[in-house]
Amino acid sequence: APHCNGDAAAGAPAAAAPPLPECSTEEALCGARVVALYFSASWCPPCRRMTAALTGIYARLRAAGHAFEVVLVPSDHTAADHRAYLAAMPWPSVPFEARRARAALAEAHAVEALPTLVLLDGATRRVISTDGVRLLTKHPMRFPWASGAPPATPSLHPHLERLLRRTPVDAGPRTELPTYVPLDLLQQRPCVRTLADVVAAIRHCDALCTLIAVQGHCVKNTEHLVLALVEHTFCRLVPVPESPAAGEAALRACPWQAAVVDYETQLDVLTLLGRVGEHFAAAAFSVDHNPASDAVRMAVAAAMLACADVALRKVATDAPSLVSLHLEGGGVGPPDLRGSGPGFCVGPGALAAQAATAPCFSPEAHVARCRALDYLEGASRGREALFNWDRTEKLEPALQRFVEGMAAKVAFPVGEARTPTYVADREDLLLKNFPEMNSWRDLSYYFKLFLNPQAQRLPQSRNPGWTQRDARLNMLWDHDHRRFMVKAFEMDLSCRPRLRRGQLPPAARFPPLAHPGEYTKPYFCESEDDVLHMWDLPDFGSLDVGNARALGQQDSELLLSYLTAPYSRVPLVLQFFAGGDRVHALQSPKLQQLLEAVVFEPGHFLPATFAAADVADVPCSEPHLLATAHGLLLNELVHSPAAVRDATVSLARQAVDLDTGHAKASTSQVILCVVRLCARLDAHLAFLVALGEGAHGTMDLAQARGLAPAQLARALPALKAFQTDLRAVLHGPLEEAMDGWHRKLARECAGRADDSLLDENTKAMCNVQAHALLARGAVAAADLDADGARRLLCGFVFLSTRHEWNVGLYPESFGVPETELYALLQSTRRRVVHYLRARASQAELDSVMEQAVAVAASTGGDEGGAGAR
Repeated sequence: APHCNGDAAAGAPAAAAPPLPECSTEEALCGARVVALYFSASWCPPCRRMTAALTGIYARLRAAGHAFEVVLVPSDHTAADHRAYLAAMPWPSVPFEARRARAALAEAHAVEALPTLVLLDGATRRVISTDGVRLLTKHPMRFPWASGAPPATPSLHPHLERLLRRTPVDAGPRTELPTYVPLDLLQQRPCVRTLADVVAAIRHCDALCTLIAVQGHCVKNTEHLVLALVEHTFCRLVPVPESPAAGEAALRACPWQAAVVDYETQLDVLTLLGRVGEHFAAAAFSVDHNPASDAVRMAVAAAMLACADVALRKVATDAPSLVSLHLEGGGVGPPDLRGSGPGFCVGPGALAAQAATAPCFSPEAHVARCRALDYLEGASRGREALFNWDRTEKLEPALQRFVEGMAAKVAFPVGEARTPTYVADREDLLLKNFPEMNSWRDLSYYFKLFLNPQAQRLPQSRNPGWTQRDARLNMLWDHDHRRFMVKAFEMDLSCRPRLRRGQLPPAARFPPLAHPGEYTKPYFCESEDDVLHMWDLPDFGSLDVGNARALGQQDSELLLSYLTAPYSRVPLVLQFFAGGDRVHALQSPKLQQLLEAVVFEPGHFLPATFAAADVADVPCSEPHLLATAHGLLLNELVHSPAAVRDATVSLARQAVDLDTGHAKASTSQVILCVVRLCARLDAHLAFLVALGEGAHGTMDLAQARGLAPAQLARALPALKAFQTDLRAVLHGPLEEAMDGWHRKLARECAGRADDSLLDENTKAMCNVQAHALLARGAVAAADLDADGARRLLCGFVFLSTRHEWNVGLYPESFGVPETELYALLQSTRRRVVHYLRARASQAELDSVMEQAVAVAASTGGDEGGAGAR
């Protein structure tokens, strides 16, 4: 309550004065139309001058009948100073002892200097002005200074006077805000038929990668967008070149092999491939490393190298490149320019071995990997291998002969110190005059770098991600140690592992989870006999119910014995989990990873040279003949779909029975594991059905070696029936269960301010939403309806606005690799847009877009995301 300064207190000595009388705020300010909060102190000379002037203004306003009151908000050092200062004032004061009240008033009105006079409306306490000193000094009789409604102009808006600057303000240099150019990823053509189409597709890919990369300030997850775009371009759209060892009909049908090119086109293609390769490497090393992204990374790098190699081997019709002539050896080109010997190549390295244990969820990536291996192995027959970076950094004899052979044709000097610089230095004579070799060398290096089994030697992901400039290879020749050195990504790169003395090189970057020996360490386990002679078998962890073990000793022995037969493991392991109530065991993360590895690891690669060989005995004396070209799963679906169908559909129906209605239940992880399995199997089935019916759009059956047309035609009815049964469960009760989870999680968040609960439920909803997207990812364009389009569109909007990307959540708390989701977005984008533009009614279009906006704006409630209707 303010002190009311009575007349008796005036003029009395501070020490002898009686206590100041007190009254309530309402009494002191009763009837006041304008109240002035006067922030002042006795020790401040400007305050003392203002007090004298304000006393006269106060008296004149009161004499004129204006309901004007002043309240002192003191800032004196002591109570005695305050009492003495107040004695000369005819208005009340905030008690000196009310320190918190004085501080709160000063903070509320942003008081930065003394004296300050804040004018308030007496009835509403609305601020009239915080510059009352100026108003009362220059316009003392314009009471009440804001009698009417404030003018509807921003300059007179309350509180705007706080922006008043009494001294010149330096705004600093002018800064242009970054511009945004819309991304139209549908610029990429839907299919290619000729070399001109191929070049145009690669050009669009390069332009879009650059546009995405430079707009990281306003485009989210640029690394994932670039990865998905490049994967789509080289695994689905641009055909990997046919092997030189293929038949004449296959070579004539290949746009790379059949085309005739001039030097300008050849250089253009290689330059584009080099730039896309840098974009891809920067994006690949910017995202979290995991086995699924690793498999795609190797396949894309191999496909790009194969494209660059076939482009460089084309002898231009107008001005043949010296590099092309020497690659092909002595049989090509005029005698004064052509090389000698059988020619040169870049070998496939350890691609087949590395990819065998990397789970790959894209059937198109399986085909691209196979075709790249076929091409690189076919181009290597009878030729000397170059760029063996995975074995040595030294100048190998074959590379030396290749470089010096070209140099001799154009009178470039050679020698022990000069020859290596032709390979390393972009500004030296060879690479400067033959720029087509730059991209080929760099793509060869990236291909071998992605095969380095020592993951610690690779660039690690970071935020913000790596850029195209970071990915540019800077190759040097170390004269002292006589080896090549390569720098990029702010580190020294190496395509081979760096080992201490006595250390064995790792076989792969990630453990082979479908191999039985991975679970019996330190004991060796390769055959069924090894399993039978083991005393203690793994139990694969515990379950949430009663601390039970995931598998008993008998089940563990059976499962491990199935893993020792890789050629038949897919149906055996699926039947294992579908029988004996073992579906509950999939609560174990180890068993979830084992199941995914068994089904989606491609296994050993069958080279084209053995494609026609038959197995002559059982057990097979030549186990390499049991390998496949495109992976075990595609081979199993073509030759024996019934066993996979029965086990998978049974497993899916058992998972439905485990639903308890909430995503946080222990059985929800089993259901999500089965959803992933079914969705990825659905993608493989859709791929085979589209190939068999000639409706794939970007690929035909002739490109898939090992998938015999006659056999696929016989299996097609069974594959369609399998797909129908699978989708009946996947798009039916499994999808309904996820919808219910999403709605319940959203309702738990409604009106709650508990950040931990909101964070936990949001992560759970994102995980559910990712699986719901996966379930719809393989639906063909002709089968897409309004519900499917809504689920896909709202699902991606939900994840893009709520999920934390690239922070290492997979696989512990986010069951779907983020790279797989963006690949799904890339492959479904055209289908969704085409449906909404061409087939959906206006009402359906409005409904889908309104729900997408509601999800993005967080106004969709429990109707957004997977549970939307």
